[in-house]
Amino acid sequence: MSALRLAIDLGTSHTVAVVRREAEPRPLLFDGSPVLPSSIFSEPPRLHVGRDAERMALIDPSRFEPHPKRRVDEGSVLLGNTEVTVVDMFVALLRRVVAEAAQTGVHVGDGVVLTCPADWGASRRNVLMHAANVAGLGPVQLVDEPVAAATYCMEVMSQQVPIGGAVLVFDFGGGTLDSSVLRREPGGLRVLSVGGLDDLGGVDIDAALVGHLGQLIQMQSPRVWQRITNPGTASEKRERKQFWDDVRAAKEMLSRTTSAPVHVPGTDSALHLTRDELERVAGPLIDRAVDETRRVLRASGMEPHALSGLFLVGGSSRIPLVASRLHARFGLAPVVPEQPELPVAYGGFVAAGGRTTGQAAGRATASGSIAPPGRPGPQHGPQHTPAHGHPMGGPANAPQSAPPSVPLSAPPNTQQVAGFASGPVGSYAPSSGGPVPNAPVSEGASYPPFASSGTMAPVPQQQFGPPPGPMAPAPAQQMAPQMPPPMTPPMPPPMTPSMIPQRPPRRRGKLRYVIIAVVSVVVLACGSGGIWAYKSLSNWFEDVSDGSSAADDGKFGPAGDLKQAGTASLPGNGSLTTAVANGVTYYAAVNGSSVEVAALGADGAEKWRKSYPVEPTELRITATGTVLHIDCEKAATHGGKNVRLVVDAATGDNKMLRQYDDERVTHFVGNDAFIEINNGSSNGRVQRVDLASGAVKWDSIVQPQRPSSFDILAVPAMVYAADGPTAQQGIPGPVSGLLNRAPTAPDFRQAVAVDPATFVGLDSVKGIATVYDASTGKVRGSGAVPFDGEAFSVYQGVLVGRLDDKTSPGRLTVAGYGTDTFAKRWEVPLPAGARIEQIKPCGPQHMCVLYNANSTYTLISMDLKSSKEAWKQTFTSTLKPEWYLMKAGLLLGEWQIGNVGKPAMHDVATGAKKQALDGGITSVAAIAADDRWVLIRTIRYLGSGKGSVTTVAAVDVETGKLSSPLDVGKSADQIENASIAKGTVAVVSENRQLVIAQTPS
Repeated sequence: MSALRLAIDLGTSHTVAVVRREAEPRPLLFDGSPVLPSSIFSEPPRLHVGRDAERMALIDPSRFEPHPKRRVDEGSVLLGNTEVTVVDMFVALLRRVVAEAAQTGVHVGDGVVLTCPADWGASRRNVLMHAANVAGLGPVQLVDEPVAAATYCMEVMSQQVPIGGAVLVFDFGGGTLDSSVLRREPGGLRVLSVGGLDDLGGVDIDAALVGHLGQLIQMQSPRVWQRITNPGTASEKRERKQFWDDVRAAKEMLSRTTSAPVHVPGTDSALHLTRDELERVAGPLIDRAVDETRRVLRASGMEPHALSGLFLVGGSSRIPLVASRLHARFGLAPVVPEQPELPVAYGGFVAAGGRTTGQAAGRATASGSIAPPGRPGPQHGPQHTPAHGHPMGGPANAPQSAPPSVPLSAPPNTQQVAGFASGPVGSYAPSSGGPVPNAPVSEGASYPPFASSGTMAPVPQQQFGPPPGPMAPAPAQQMAPQMPPPMTPPMPPPMTPSMIPQRPPRRRGKLRYVIIAVVSVVVLACGSGGIWAYKSLSNWFEDVSDGSSAADDGKFGPAGDLKQAGTASLPGNGSLTTAVANGVTYYAAVNGSSVEVAALGADGAEKWRKSYPVEPTELRITATGTVLHIDCEKAATHGGKNVRLVVDAATGDNKMLRQYDDERVTHFVGNDAFIEINNGSSNGRVQRVDLASGAVKWDSIVQPQRPSSFDILAVPAMVYAADGPTAQQGIPGPVSGLLNRAPTAPDFRQAVAVDPATFVGLDSVKGIATVYDASTGKVRGSGAVPFDGEAFSVYQGVLVGRLDDKTSPGRLTVAGYGTDTFAKRWEVPLPAGARIEQIKPCGPQHMCVLYNANSTYTLISMDLKSSKEAWKQTFTSTLKPEWYLMKAGLLLGEWQIGNVGKPAMHDVATGAKKQALDGGITSVAAIAADDRWVLIRTIRYLGSGKGSVTTVAAVDVETGKLSSPLDVGKSADQIENASIAKGTVAVVSENRQLVIAQTPS
């Protein structure tokens, strides 16, 4: 029988351990839960861990570290007035695990497995191994986390992966996202690519939910919100923690049900968070995770259809939207374990040879850098080093640093270290490098360096079934299978006013790919014009409002009256979408097994209404030329496929209802759609299709070879248009891959249009860009442009995108190339570790680049005419900026999931603020705009006993003055859609009531 008895997954937010007594591995329990928060609290000379640390943090948050694993590169961290090393924090957590394991009869001398991220290099692995040495773990084997997770899914869950097959592991934990692609080879599992996001995990979803609820609380009772964000007394600090705990518990509950309560601190009331709201808030964050995973898969050289499995692990993978978004993106049903926190520890146990046969585990090298597909990675350091096991004695050429001699015993339930006070198992007295109790260490023992190469881990024969349940301390008999109790969420980090925690970034390997965020306003389930206004989940506001917004009533009206012209009740209860064009309001709504589409006049009178036999889950509508183009996604009536519905805008007559797969509309010009075809053919093509007749005007090959499913083939050539697109110009289509904003409905109408005569294609394999004649599909010219193929854009004759890894190795660089000569005009190298968030127009001759580095957002404006930087702004707020180019200037504010918070008009040439667009009201968000008006929403308090209402108003972008308010529902009613165009406003509330209004003349 193998000597392995204990496996430990020291995670960013939680630590999990698996022990084996006799032949049955079981999760180890910590305070009745299989999950131990990886939290540290410093109370010199002790370090408290887990829930003890969370409770102690209420006394002094400055001495609390919720995510020590994120600090692995920092050496030490200042907790209160004490500098604590990362090794000491790791040791404290490991010793807590050891103490709990000892109570079950499992001792570390029997063999221990530790897991670590696959992209950790030698220095990080050495930190972990040094901590294991100090903690007295004895001989330790390291297993890469994705190898452990894949082993669990293959060997424990019996997922079939043939030799040569590849699997994608999506590890979505409390603090980070890690994605990896592994191939099963005759010798075991090899890591092909790895990546992830250090600033995206369950805690970020919690923070978004807190911010969502905070908007509601702040609108009606700033005093309550002030107590939550800036608590003064101990009781207020406890209330803050309880609020975060309630939000986290509600999030977890929504994985099992459709509604969950959240108590409002300082009141007797509760909000009721719904799964729909969770998905709306978390959707943009999960989309980031999916995009990062897509890049990791692309880096591996694998296509989605070639994968043998998609495995989800980590506690945040429980959110149903995670699996559904991954399924939709990759076309592969994800495998989700019942307890997604356990597979890494359990799989590490199996992968390292912890099985009843006692067969020795195979050997492979650890992955510091990742080998490209098909060839080994660079070799650094000794090549004989095992992948999983590094005996603490180390190789002969290891650095020598012998710890002092070790006492052979210590009192029960204490951890005594020479020179420091002993304490209970929930605490640890730091002693990096000092004596370790109960751990015989030979003279000259040390922790060895690690080799770097493509990772291969042996896949053992299946010996165990799924874990039967946690192992409680003490009893010798086996326990009956059981589910773990609900997890106690970790203490939130000290909060900023925006409620988004700051977090130190963890620098990752060279295969950390970052996306150029391309759609700045999220089109949510409501489809085009999808506006999500923060929703009050119950009518508790009437009880707790302090009337702070009553004074705002006097600020409405200087710009004139926003007059209600008509109303309508929309049918059904499924997805809906609206658009406004030429004074006509159009809506499309799922009603049973069909889609109902209607046209309403300025007074709300119905012009026509018709039904079409398609039942999609989501809708998007675009008014172009004389037709309405309606994207019907995942139609149940068509086997879950997407359907393109085209109707006559004047009559509603059906012009096209066609199922399609892997097509993207890049842009529209009149009744014509430019459609990118990438559906598995031998090449990549673009078609120009007359939507009114269905005729294909031309079909051109843009890439001779079949492109990657991730690459964009072509984009429209964007130009400045002060008054918006003319009838002769075009508009962007609903393509998520464009760097410029691609409005699929008139929510924010920008001063940009599509050049009807030109479009541009990119062959990212050869690094060649080609300019095409849009009338004929023929080539006009081409040249070398070494861009990454996932995202690029053309504006004012300049092709803008990210240089590929070959051209700019190790650093993200944005560059501009002229479409006339294809010469490089400028480039912007970004700081190490930066992540590009957005690139889109911000002036008549300006393109802006937004990037994040060290939790700070920086916005750079490039003058495309002079090829020089025009201005730069740094945003210290944790809410990233959002912007839209308008005739009057640059609309700039805080990104609020499809809305713009604190909207203001800025000078395009200098970036200087010209005037606020909130009318002086305390809390507003811009939800739509045209060339003159910005539509804002707020909640208006009507007075004592009268409650409050959701209100919209129009702001004149030239003067900043507000129109009169237009009440569209109770404060508890959500705004589903909002559109504004040429003076016509359409707003749809949660109860599917459509209000049509006219802006002041």
